[in-house]
Amino acid sequence: MKKLCDFCIYSIKTIALAISCLLLVLVLTNRAFQTQGKDGVIQIFRQPIWYYILLLVSIVCILAVRKLLDKVSPNVLFVVFTAIYLLMGLYLILNVTPDIRSDQRDVFDAALQFNQGNWEQFRTGRELFRNPHNIGIATFYSLVTSINQSTKFAFAINLIFIILTNLFLYRTAVLCFKNRAAAAYTVLFSFAFLPQFFYTLFIYGNVPGFCFVTAMIFFAAKMLKEEHTAVINKTVYGILAVVCGATAVLMRNNYIIAVIAVVIICAIKFMKDKKTVNIILAALLMLSVIIAPDMLKGHYERKIGYELDGIPMNLYIAMGLQEAEKGPGWYNGFNHHTFEENGFDTEKSAEAGREAIKERISYFADNPQYAFAFFRDKVITTWCEPTCQSIYSGPVESKGQIVENPVLKNLYGGGKLYEIVYLFCNIIITDILLFSIICQISAFKDKKFSLWMLCILLFFVGGFLFHIMWETKSRYICIYYAALAPIAANGAKVMTDKLKKVLSDRTV
Repeated sequence: MKKLCDFCIYSIKTIALAISCLLLVLVLTNRAFQTQGKDGVIQIFRQPIWYYILLLVSIVCILAVRKLLDKVSPNVLFVVFTAIYLLMGLYLILNVTPDIRSDQRDVFDAALQFNQGNWEQFRTGRELFRNPHNIGIATFYSLVTSINQSTKFAFAINLIFIILTNLFLYRTAVLCFKNRAAAAYTVLFSFAFLPQFFYTLFIYGNVPGFCFVTAMIFFAAKMLKEEHTAVINKTVYGILAVVCGATAVLMRNNYIIAVIAVVIICAIKFMKDKKTVNIILAALLMLSVIIAPDMLKGHYERKIGYELDGIPMNLYIAMGLQEAEKGPGWYNGFNHHTFEENGFDTEKSAEAGREAIKERISYFADNPQYAFAFFRDKVITTWCEPTCQSIYSGPVESKGQIVENPVLKNLYGGGKLYEIVYLFCNIIITDILLFSIICQISAFKDKKFSLWMLCILLFFVGGFLFHIMWETKSRYICIYYAALAPIAANGAKVMTDKLKKVLSDRTV
C-alpha cells in the first residue's frame, strides 16, 4: 500500500511539473491577444524584448520584498489588500454600465423570472432548455435578485466572493505550510492576479463557484489535517466541505474536477494512515455532486411538467476538436446548431456528436502535423492570453455597453490602460508559473509536502487535460492560475530562503 501511495504522489508531482514547464515555455515565448472589439479576434504574437526585461524586474522585486514580508503580519497584509480591492471594486462598479450580454444575460433574466414564478427560459429552444446545467447559476442569482434586482448588486456580491476566495487560499496556505513568508506571498500573488478582480463584472457563476471550490479544499484540509481537532469540529468541517463541493458543481459543471482532486487526495491519505474518515469524506463528496444536480433539476422539472435533457455534453468535445474563428477548439456554435438541426432531440444530437468526434480524430490521425499545430495553438490561445478574457467579458462598447468614465472607457475600449493591464497580467502569470515550478521541484525532495497543495496541483492538471479536448475559452483557465497562488508563494519562499543561505555562507 505504501508503494502504491508513493507512486501516486510521485506521478501527480511529475505530471504537474511537466505541464507547468510546458506552459511556462509557451508563456515565455508566446502571447495571445484578444481585441476589445465586437468580434474579439484572438491573435498569437511572440513576446517582445521588453517583456523579458520587465519579467526580470518583477522577479527581483518579488525576491526583494521578502524582507518587508518578514516584518509585516500576513493578516495585516490581507486586510490592506482587501481594502484596496474594495476601493477599486467600488470605483469599477459605480462607473460601468449595468448592462450585461450573451449567456449571462439569459441566465440573469431567468433568475429574475424565477422570482415571479415565470419559467419562460425552460421553453423549447430557450437558455435553460438548451443548457439545464445552468439551472444552478440561475437559482443562485434568483436568491441574489430576491434581495436586489440590479446587476450592480450582483457585481458587488462577486467582489465579496473574490475576496473570500483569496481568504480561503491564504488560510489554506497557513494551514499547510505553517510558514509566515509562504502565507504572506500567497496574499501577494492572489491579489496581484488581476484577471480574478476584473471578473467582478461577469455574473455567470464562475466567481462564486470558484470561491466554493477553495472553501471545499480548505474545509477538507481542516477536517483531515488537524490531528487533535474535536470530533464535533471535524464533523462541521466535513459537512462544510461537502456542501461547498456540491454548491460549486451546481454553479459550474467543470468544478467537479476540484471535487475529484479532493477525492483522490482522500484516497491517498487513506493509503497513508488507514483512517476511514478519509473514505467517508470522499464518498459523501461524490454522492453530493451526483445527487445535488439531479435534485435541483428534478425540482424544476416538476414545476414545468417535462424532463430537461438539453445539449449533450459530447457536442462540446466535438466543438473542442474543430476550427473556429477565434482559435482552434474555441466556441463556434456547433453545439447549438447541431441541437437545433436535430429538432432539439438529445439522443440524435449525441449521435451526431459521436460522428463528428470520430471524423476529427480520423483527420488528426491522417494529418499529424496539422494535429500538432491545432493543439499547440489551442493551448496557446487558452493559456497564454494573460487577461483570461476578464476585461473582454466586461462592457464592450461595440456591443452596446457604453462606459462614460474616461479611465474605464480607456481600459475596456482597448486603449493604453488596457495595454498596461495586459502587460501586468502577462508578467504575473509568468511569475506564478515560474515560482510554482520552483515549489514543485523542491517538493520532490520534501517528504512532508502537504497533500492539500498536491490537491491544488491535481486540480491544475485536471483543468489542463480537460480543456485539451473540451471546447475552450481563455476565461475558463483563470481559476487554475488563481489556484496556483499558494504553490507559487511557497516557491518564492523556497527561493528567498536559498538566497539567504547563499548570502550568509559568503559572509562567513
